[in-house]
Amino acid sequence: GEGAFQNCSSLREVNFPSGLKSIQKNAFLSCSSLQKIIFPEGFESVGNSAFSGCVNVTEIVIPSTLKKIDKHGLSYHSCEVITLPEGVEYLGTDAVTGSKLRFLYLPRSLTYIDHNFLYTDELPIESVYYNGTKEEYAINLVVPQAGKNEYTIICTDGIIEIKKP
Repeated sequence: GEGAFQNCSSLREVNFPSGLKSIQKNAFLSCSSLQKIIFPEGFESVGNSAFSGCVNVTEIVIPSTLKKIDKHGLSYHSCEVITLPEGVEYLGTDAVTGSKLRFLYLPRSLTYIDHNFLYTDELPIESVYYNGTKEEYAINLVVPQAGKNEYTIICTDGIIEIKKP
């Protein structure tokens, strides 16, 4: 439930049962020893700040059934690359930001991205890859604010530059 393992500093690994559909708000917030998150097939939703602050997570495995990552759902991890599979539809504010995140792969299935989805200050983000065209991105999604970050969104037909304000 909500906040169930919050601040559990000794938790290193979690094996989620098949049939699990969602993780609630703050469930694993600030579990600083957690290293890997593997969601089972059939999993659909990561709640607000569910895994925020799990600073030692270096691997996140996301199934094709995932639909939504809420605000700060998977933020403040140590992954360099995150790949969101086709099927993901919603990304909240700072949904997948991390202190070492350099590359982010977004599926064409996205229908909503909060304009602050990569707003956290001073990310090492270099490129976001979107599996669709620039026009699809512009029609279906919002162009994110840069915060203190500059990066490119690489679409199947070209590049969108995100510059600092």
